[in-house]
Amino acid sequence: GEAGGLEANVSRWLDQVKSEGTKMPEDALQKILDKQEKFFASNTFPSILVDFTGVTPKPTDKTIIAGIISLETSSIFFKLIGEKELLEQNKGKLKSLCESFSLITGNNK
Repeated sequence: GEAGGLEANVSRWLDQVKSEGTKMPEDALQKILDKQEKFFASNTFPSILVDFTGVTPKPTDKTIIAGIISLETSSIFFKLIGEKELLEQNKGKLKSLCESFSLITGNNK
């Protein structure tokens, strides 16, 4: 499901990053929400990429990049957690993975 919506998830993930010792600016939540990148998975499903690296100070700090794909009644989350420098290098790969997502149901054979 939605697990509380976008803002609740980003806030929860922000707390997770802070608990790893990463110091974030006071307005980090709003900055992350303002910079979300919208796209479509399989040219069908509205999706967003939420990137914490822009508010993560040091290249070795822990941070998150998440892809969220919205389905009719639920959402699917793809989340990378690691050092800022490594996540920045792999952001495009995460987005490509999310874009390639397709839904297979019992009717698709």
